[in-house]
Amino acid sequence: MVNSDIRKKILIVIISVIINFVLAYTASSLKICFTFMDSVGTILSGVILGPM
Repeated sequence: MVNSDIRKKILIVIISVIINFVLAYTASSLKICFTFMDSVGTILSGVILGPM
């Protein structure tokens, strides 16, 4: 039971890191000046996981 919970949290963190890289690459490729686009994954994981 606990192992499953830890795996879900790790999966959320990995997905949020991937989202950060993809959005940062997209912002740099399109040369748009949206500075905080690479922090969307971090915000998303913070909202989902909350304070631990």
